[in-house]
Amino acid sequence: MDLNKILEELDKLYAEANLDKAELRLGEWLAEAEEAGEKGIMLALYNEQEGLYRTTGRAAEAVKVSARALELVKNMGLTGTIQHAATLQNAATANRAAGNAGEALGMFEEAAALYGRLGKEDSYQMAALHNNISQIYQEREEHETALSYLEKALSVVARLDGGAAEAATTRVNMSLSLMALDRLEEAEKRIDEAMEYYKSEQGLKDSHYPSALSAAGELAFCKGEKREALALIKEALNVTLRIFGENAASEILRRNVELIEESIKRTEQED
Repeated sequence: MDLNKILEELDKLYAEANLDKAELRLGEWLAEAEEAGEKGIMLALYNEQEGLYRTTGRAAEAVKVSARALELVKNMGLTGTIQHAATLQNAATANRAAGNAGEALGMFEEAAALYGRLGKEDSYQMAALHNNISQIYQEREEHETALSYLEKALSVVARLDGGAAEAATTRVNMSLSLMALDRLEEAEKRIDEAMEYYKSEQGLKDSHYPSALSAAGELAFCKGEKREALALIKEALNVTLRIFGENAASEILRRNVELIEESIKRTEQED
């Protein structure tokens, strides 16, 4: 089996938003790899499968797959390696999506310690971990702590070549905590900086673009710019559907569209 060819086909299916076919092929490849004893390929495919389940709103299934991946890491004698850290990071992300914040935070911190011991303090992986940890603190409404981790993430990616995508994701996350702290001018600055990337050719195709649009819509609503907010959330919904199809995020965005439309109607009636 050729992992590079597998990943090329998988990337093509993702680009076509053909997630059903991607899921089917992942199952087929995993069965083939298991039969052939290709444990390294199995590990890579488990991590891909975990991501697919998570982005399609099946967090519980993602958690189960990530547990299999971690067990395989142990069986392969990869404990303490980069592969272990990356698999821990994926497992933590799945657990966070499933609402297991305590387990997720422990896994993120374990992965961060591993990256540190492996000399990866100034890596994309570490920046992503800081982002991930910040999101748990955001969910706990501990926004000052979340911002401290986001500042760490941004300081890392700012020193790396080609870090525009990760920097944009970080700035969007920062804007969410800043809005929660009612620091709207700072939030707007971070969103504007992020949008410089998301309006680029690369950024328009980025899977995090819908989140940036959603954050921009939230800020517009906070500023009382309801029609601008509605346009941005609708765009976020359209991009989400194009990239991922129907998932948990599209349901939330659709509901947000309805809420903003209702708010606009109330305002018009009051006037």
